Amino acid sequence: MDPRRTWSLAEAVAASIVATAVVTVASGLLSGGWVVPGAVAVVWLVAALVVVSYVRTKLLRFDRPMSYAAARTRIASAEREIWSFQISGSEFTANSVKTYADWLAADSERRLKVLFANPENSGLLRSIVRLSGLDKVSNENDALGHLREVILTSLGRYVALKAQHPGQVDVRVYDCSPPCSIHAIDPRSSARHRSIYIECYLPGLPARERPSLLLARRHAYFERYIEQSLGWFDEATSVATLELEIPPPSAPR
Repeated sequence: MDPRRTWSLAEAVAASIVATAVVTVASGLLSGGWVVPGAVAVVWLVAALVVVSYVRTKLLRFDRPMSYAAARTRIASAEREIWSFQISGSEFTANSVKTYADWLAADSERRLKVLFANPENSGLLRSIVRLSGLDKVSNENDALGHLREVILTSLGRYVALKAQHPGQVDVRVYDCSPPCSIHAIDPRSSARHRSIYIECYLPGLPARERPSLLLARRHAYFERYIEQSLGWFDEATSVATLELEIPPPSAPR
C-alpha cells in the first residue's frame, strides 16, 4: 500500500484492533497465563478480521464477470465520464449500446471513451488467441476469424453511436496485447462513487473464468490504474483515421 495515503477512521480502528490482539497474545504467552488472555485475543482477532474485511471490501472487491444488469447499473450511476477498454466487447460492451445512448442523451456534457483491439492487426489477434487458449479449443485460423468478426461487430455499433452523439464518443483501437480490460466510472472526477472494474487476462483462462476486481476511489492503486489506462487510450488510434470495413451495426440485445 502507498505509505503516503491517509488512512480513514475505519482503517485506523482496524489497525488498532489488530495491534491490540497481537499485544494481548504476546502478553499471554510471556506471562504463561494463556487461557484467559488467549480467549480475549481470539475475540479481538475475530473483531479485527471483521473490521478489516469490511474496510478492504470497500476499497477492493473481487468480483464475477460483469453481467448485462451490472453494466446497466454502472452506466446509469456515472455522472460525466465512462471508459470502456477491452479486446472485443463480446460480453456486456457489445450489448450496452442502447444503455449508453440513453446515458449520453440525458446530458450533452457526458463523455464515453471506447477502446478495442485493432481487427486489422493479425499479429495482435494471433497473440490474443494463443494467450486465451482458443487455439487449443478450435482451429487457430477459425478462432482468429471469429475474434476479428466480433471486434468489427462491436466497432460497428459504437461507430454508429458516435455518429448519433458527435463530440461525446471517442472510439479507438490499439496494437498492443493488453493485460486486462477496464471499465471506469467518472475516473477523473471527485465523485465518491467512482470506481474501476478490472478483468485480468491470464494465459489459458476462458473469458468467464477470468479474475475480476473492483477498485474503489480510495484504493492505493486507483490513480495508478487511471494514469496507465489513460496512457493506453492516448496511444491508441482513432477509428476515424482508419480504413476499416466495418459492417452496419446489428441490433444489440
